[in-house]
Amino acid sequence: MTEADIAERMGLTLHAWRMRHAVDFRARVKVMNPEERLKLYDEEQALAFIAGRPIPPRPESFAPQPGDLLNVRAASVVLGVSPKAVRAYGKTGGLDEGEERHGHRWWRRATVMARLEANRHQPERTGVRRSVTAAREAEVAAELARAAAGRRPDVTEAELAERYDVSTRTAQRLLVTARRYGTTQESRTASPS
Repeated sequence: MTEADIAERMGLTLHAWRMRHAVDFRARVKVMNPEERLKLYDEEQALAFIAGRPIPPRPESFAPQPGDLLNVRAASVVLGVSPKAVRAYGKTGGLDEGEERHGHRWWRRATVMARLEANRHQPERTGVRRSVTAAREAEVAAELARAAAGRRPDVTEAELAERYDVSTRTAQRLLVTARRYGTTQESRTASPS
């Protein structure tokens, strides 16, 4: 539970709760995630405090539950991707949109685990993008060689952007890389004199 959740349960505003109860609460109930900005507390301990009962001991370890709420950082650790990728999954349908709580986005552990399982069943894509780029670089390097030999007009960014259906900036990068690629290939095939 967050402090806002606890204040709401007690029928108080967060400000009023902080003025009246926060010092005593924080002394008796330890925060579960001290490194995070949004502090979370064990629900059982928080509810005992609210009810005026003795605070039960905090469990030594916490077994993950499907209903646990994971913030973007925790979800990124589970999925093995960056927090930016988790946010993108939430916007593009790779994950549901999650829940907005106290200005932060949260996802249920069950949802994140379903995404992880779906990732495991997708075919391995490592290197696919790089091989496509390498093939394009080789093609453009060959065209540059033909242009240098006078067998075709100069290779332009606009031509590459249209041919590969990419932006002009991407075509520019491709042209620069292909020039390097062509130089590297020439040095590999050059024979010692």
